[in-house]
Order: sequence, then C-alpha cells, then structure tokens
Amino acid sequence: GGQDWRGGEMPDKEPKKCSYEGCPAPSASSRFFLINEGKTAGGQDWSSLEGKTLCDKCYCRFKVHGRLDKKARKTLDGMEKKCTYANCSRPLQSRTYHLIDDATSAGSKDWKPLKGNVLCDACYQRFLKKGSLEISRAPPSSPSAKARQQQPPPAPAPAVAPARDVVLDAKKPQIAKPVQSGFRPTESRNGAATPVGSAAPGAVTGVKRAAPAAPIAEVKGGGAVRK
Repeated sequence: GGQDWRGGEMPDKEPKKCSYEGCPAPSASSRFFLINEGKTAGGQDWSSLEGKTLCDKCYCRFKVHGRLDKKARKTLDGMEKKCTYANCSRPLQSRTYHLIDDATSAGSKDWKPLKGNVLCDACYQRFLKKGSLEISRAPPSSPSAKARQQQPPPAPAPAVAPARDVVLDAKKPQIAKPVQSGFRPTESRNGAATPVGSAAPGAVTGVKRAAPAAPIAEVKGGGAVRK
C-alpha cells in the first residue's frame, strides 16, 4: 500500500508535494501517500500511479472513485439531477448524483454499459458493491405460510387430575337381592331360607290352625249330637 507520513519527517529524497498536476493545494496537505507497486486499496487499479506521491484529498478521491479529476463531481444542472435507472425508487431525492463516463472505474467494476448515465447515490453504491443495479427482493411467502403466521398458537391442554382409587363405604345400604320363588323373605337363625308352608322344628310360625271337628254320633229321634 501507500505510506502514511503523518507524524514523521519524510526522507529528503521524497518530495512533500502531491504529484497530481490538477491538485489545488499540492503542498498544503497534512499527510501524503507514496503509491507502491501492487496497491489495491478500494479495489482500484493503482498501477498508473506507482511511485507517485498523493496528498490526502487526492488519495481519498482515487480510492473511492478510481480517478483523480473531478469530472464526476462537477455540479449537475437541474435536468441532470435525476437518476436514469428506470427502476430507481427515489430518482429525484438523492443528495449526491454520479455521472458515469469513460474514466469511471471504481470498485474494479465494468461501468461501460452505464456510460453517459447519471446515478443517484443509492444506485451508484449498489453497482459499486454488486456490479449490478438490480434490487434483490425476498421471494413472496405462500398463502398457506402467511395464514400459519397469522394463526394464534393453540391453547395448552387442560391439566388432568390423577385418578383416585375407589373405596366402597361400608356404611352405605346394600341393595337386597331378589327373593327366590317359594321362600319367605325371612331367614332362619342359621341363615337358610324357610320354605313356604313348612316350618322348622320347634319354630313358631304365628299362624293359628282350627281344631279338628269332633265326630258326629247318631242318636235316637233323628237328631245329631256331637261327642
């Protein structure tokens, strides 16, 4: 690269003067740069300036624009202060405009197809970085993806309480089993059902039976007398 002599004395054999003939103040710069072989600062071609000394302003101008003259920085009239790129979004609202001519070589890009055009600063910087004026755009998202983005997140599932063991309450009344046919609803002492019409030995049924009628004896005179 170039040598920055700021902060130190330049050797006597190195002139403290800008080598560019069009420099307006060749000896008034606070620092100077000696252009060495193979310099590539700013992506520019410095081969034509090898061995030359440039003041700070000329050095920065060449580093940015790839040229030492001010043709591209001349004042543009009202008709030229408009970006000529057809797809420019703000052709009249730029603070700086760049006139592209034969000498434009910034960024080691091929500016020849744009010769004679005026670019706003945004389009100029885009071509300087990418070598193209096209504006890269993100691909449109599909309707389904857009719908998924607008859909609210699903609500969390309600917490389920753990199942509890079922315990039968011994105090609750139990349902009686149906009575079998031919048996009373009562039970004997040993738990066996007593058949209807019969009684266990020595058991009291509570049903009174009528005493058998006395035999009738015949008597004289045709009357019947019970014995």
